[in-house]
Amino acid sequence: MNSPILEFKDVSYSFGEGDLRRQVLFSLTGKVDAGEVVIVTGPSGSGKTTFLTLIGALRRLQEGSVRLLGWELYGAPPKVLREARQNIGFIFQAHNLISSLTAHQNLIMGLRLHPEIESPSEAADNILDQVGLGDHLHKFPHQLSGGQRQRVAIARALVMRPRVILADEPTASLDSKAGRVVVEKLHEIATRQGTTILLVTYDPRILDIADRVLALEDGHFVGMTIGEAGQAGLL
Repeated sequence: MNSPILEFKDVSYSFGEGDLRRQVLFSLTGKVDAGEVVIVTGPSGSGKTTFLTLIGALRRLQEGSVRLLGWELYGAPPKVLREARQNIGFIFQAHNLISSLTAHQNLIMGLRLHPEIESPSEAADNILDQVGLGDHLHKFPHQLSGGQRQRVAIARALVMRPRVILADEPTASLDSKAGRVVVEKLHEIATRQGTTILLVTYDPRILDIADRVLALEDGHFVGMTIGEAGQAGLL
């Protein structure tokens, strides 16, 4: 049996110190297999983004273990954390595009960190075409709609062919139609590339793209299947 792409055990996290210390995650344990699409849902303030940043090596672990793509992140030196991050495609609520660069150029900037990818300009154009922006390659972010900018952000993550995509509230600033287009494009292309997706959201409109849904409440995971999500009125 193949090892999970991601495995985490007894992950806890707190903000502050002393009397101001506030625990936000409590002994989270689970795994994500290769090619799986897992959505973590829950209300604002439930710890979803904190969990994602720990999994993605963007925040140092305080307690517990995270094994990502074979790397143990707890206590890992900076070199290991950098190598882990280079195998992850990050998508955030804010698209974080460079305003002075075109859609094409925003992708090329990221590809500079991956010299193993041949013909970076062609790769950038191909992935932008796949997300429906083939006619907008040379437009700047201010010339694109919110949904189009988020699709550029998705293309930027996918063009490096990462083994894992971590997405944090990618539809939060979009209307229902644009949000649906964004996650369907992400799901379609990531599935084609064999990429594992872990997506956090409070948006009930997109839960049906997942193989598995986990509900995070007050820092604790509550297992939830797609069917259970529907019965709970989340689908």
